[in-house]
Amino acid sequence: MALAALVLRGALAWRVGTLFRLPPPAPSLLALRDLLTFAVFVASLAGRDVAWKHHDYRLRRDGTIAARAAREPGP
Repeated sequence: MALAALVLRGALAWRVGTLFRLPPPAPSLLALRDLLTFAVFVASLAGRDVAWKHHDYRLRRDGTIAARAAREPGP
């Protein structure tokens, strides 16, 4: 099943590339990008702090979200 997913991912990248006249992607880089994207997704599930539009929030154990102090916009 993983092999089928990789083949379909490559076919999709190739098709999008031909539609937008982009150079063909390197298969090894596609696989690496997918692995890194998945790692970031998994890591995002471990955190409880959220920064959104110059506001900080914390996810509590009961599933509610609590606002924290607002911060100054950065560069």
